[in-house]
Amino acid sequence: PLNNFSFIIDYLMEKNPEGSQKEMLETLIASTTNMVEAVNDLTMKSAQEISYVPRKDIKFNLFSALSSTVELFEANTDNKLKFKLEEPDFPEKYFLGDPITVKQIFLDLFNTIASSEGSPSYVNIGLIEESSIKNKSLVRVDINTDLKVPGFNISDSENIPGDSMAGKLISSVKGSYSSNVDSDHSVFTFTLPLQ
Repeated sequence: PLNNFSFIIDYLMEKNPEGSQKEMLETLIASTTNMVEAVNDLTMKSAQEISYVPRKDIKFNLFSALSSTVELFEANTDNKLKFKLEEPDFPEKYFLGDPITVKQIFLDLFNTIASSEGSPSYVNIGLIEESSIKNKSLVRVDINTDLKVPGFNISDSENIPGDSMAGKLISSVKGSYSSNVDSDHSVFTFTLPLQ
């Protein structure tokens, strides 16, 4: 029963976890809450009436969320992508937002790269804080790979990122994105406004 998840999480949080354990529990809390809400929506409404409702923001470390997403992707797929994460100038900085949405953006982009034709490839990922005013930051994410990734090509009407899960999620959090796709190189850049 889903209620058991809540009980177990509450019990574990009482043990005062620190660092990555606390972050994983916070992600589990957000995921469990989303799952309970989805089940409740499905039982209370017909599928045509369900709409996306923004989730409650929680505190999370963006670099840690990206690192754990890369680890998850590498552990659960047969692809041969080699990831290189460039540590940002703000590795210990926490933001307020929805880490589940952020992780889903990365997973969708990684799946797009992995499904591209070509030999095993590198994927370089960089995080840059472009601006920080009061309690708001604009973080730019650069994803570079040595493959031609048609799904990154914004000018190709059949492969518009806005029609993908990642594109829709980036737009839903009021972010923006751009791309540059050549025959042997692809770059996808997007920004996330975060508190």
